[in-house]
Amino acid sequence: MTTEKRIFTLCDRVRETAFALHCYLRHGHLEKVYENGLAHRLREAGLRVEQQHGLQVLDEDGTVLGIISPTCWWKVNSSSSSRPARRWLTSMSPSFSDTCAVVAANTAC
Repeated sequence: MTTEKRIFTLCDRVRETAFALHCYLRHGHLEKVYENGLAHRLREAGLRVEQQHGLQVLDEDGTVLGIISPTCWWKVNSSSSSRPARRWLTSMSPSFSDTCAVVAANTAC
């Protein structure tokens, strides 16, 4: 499976899990409750999740532009370099990266 396909599959899984959690909890809770619930359900599904992990935002030439603290961080195994996948994700959905960071990595989860 290609890196792009794996990322889309993971995004679908995260989105479906978040929606199921929202249907269960409904509205009115603190953001931390939803964050913890999503992390818990994703761990139960077998994903490795780190909460509030800082993520560097890089310019094209590698200059650090800042650090964001996404709610959750998932790693996807990839046989290719992680930098093009990370750049692709940022260009695909910059607003999504504020909430969830999906990073391709060469290490096993």
